[in-house]
Amino acid sequence: MLPYATVGLDQVSMKTPVDCGRPVTEVHAEDTQVLQQLLNKEDTLAATDNVLMAFVFGIQKGRFPLTISMRACTKEFLVFDDPLCVSVCHLNVIPTKVYIPDLRYLFKDPLRGRKIVHAMLEQVDTVCLEQHWSDEKFRAAYLQAAPGREALRSMGTAGMNFPPSQQQLHLQYVHGPMLPFQYAVFKDGLHLQYKRFFPVQFLLDSLAAGDKDVHENTDIEEIIQMAAVVGVDYDSYWSQMCAQVNTIQESCSPWREADFMYRIVGKNVYDAQTGQELPELNVKAIQAADVKRLQSYGCGATEPGRCCYYPFAKRAAEIESWK
Repeated sequence: MLPYATVGLDQVSMKTPVDCGRPVTEVHAEDTQVLQQLLNKEDTLAATDNVLMAFVFGIQKGRFPLTISMRACTKEFLVFDDPLCVSVCHLNVIPTKVYIPDLRYLFKDPLRGRKIVHAMLEQVDTVCLEQHWSDEKFRAAYLQAAPGREALRSMGTAGMNFPPSQQQLHLQYVHGPMLPFQYAVFKDGLHLQYKRFFPVQFLLDSLAAGDKDVHENTDIEEIIQMAAVVGVDYDSYWSQMCAQVNTIQESCSPWREADFMYRIVGKNVYDAQTGQELPELNVKAIQAADVKRLQSYGCGATEPGRCCYYPFAKRAAEIESWK
């Protein structure tokens, strides 16, 4: 059964997205029944909307409009900008023909799971190459030169969180450099967290190790230990990933002190030139303004500056569940 948490049926309205040039699928009776069953189900996971599956179903809105800053899509995958905007290019990719609650379920069918993860990585690689690296201004700002496709994976950090923020498999891709504030958060251990973020190469190599009897109560440590038995050591992969993030930040970061108006220390804001404290300014408001200036969100390939809907929206019966 496919989760769509707490969206009320009166809110499941469809819209023809002019941006994409294709109509979103109508709500069919069986889909409505699936949604209604989930609404009536008492489940702790139903505390928030499963936004990623809402994208797949082509739902117009839940608690907020469910438009997407879409970068690329096929009938099997959807690539879009992450609104969190940790870096100059922060992407997510999800499969759209299968429902896989989280990375643990990949181990129910490791051979096929590995193919799905590899295909997801190929999708974000292509978006980076064709939409970011092909842009002269992007290259001039963030790259020393214009390396080829084979260098992409040394420039970006890809992986999955467990537990995930959304109950549908999604691969995060953070192309360096991180935004200055976000890099400080990473250095404090709050981004790409140990034993919460799983580097994509760790997943690919772990899936090559064999299957696992996975269910919703499987402890992630069981998968880490299963991988360790065949020489796939999580600590090594995670440490290498962190070192790579630091290297990318040092080699690609265009940030200069002269570019900034303020210096933030803890919750205090100071004038970057004079050092005078500015108590009237709010740290979070400054950070939000910085993100708006630097983010690529809302500049998807379908029509720059506009968000849209997934043009290959699915019916519930079309989605294979791995749960």
